[in-house]
Amino acid sequence: MKSGAEARGFLLIEVLVALAIFGLCATMLVNGTFNVMRFLREFEDTRERDQDLQFARAEVLSFAERDDLEEGGEIETLSLGTVEWELKELEPTDILDVYLVKLIFEWDATDEIDAGEREVSAYVLRPTWSTDEFQLDRQTLLDEKKRKIDEIVEDHNWR
Repeated sequence: MKSGAEARGFLLIEVLVALAIFGLCATMLVNGTFNVMRFLREFEDTRERDQDLQFARAEVLSFAERDDLEEGGEIETLSLGTVEWELKELEPTDILDVYLVKLIFEWDATDEIDAGEREVSAYVLRPTWSTDEFQLDRQTLLDEKKRKIDEIVEDHNWR
């Protein structure tokens, strides 16, 4: 005859080990879920900030007058609110009428986004920003190109 001790079933220790493993897995799953939610929230904030800064950059670089750029100013954006900007550096390049523009954008903290600052660089083509010495270079270049075009037209008898 078999005694009650030999009956099959789970021991108390086996049940406790299984519950501990289940508890660890549940804790890791909840922790992972919260990490993903925090990452998504930060990603959304970063995306909104970057979109606002791209908008502000495009607005500033659309100025036709050099003086407007040198003054600095403020731009209203959707998520950052008021973004202050100033010209850090404006230097001509080796290419005629192409300038390297370095801007600094600053914004205050909002409910969703922390305060911050970002430096942005861009190359812009602005013939209207040239000084008198470059106007002479531009005219010389244009005259030379016109002469070359006239030569090509005459060589091919296109007239």
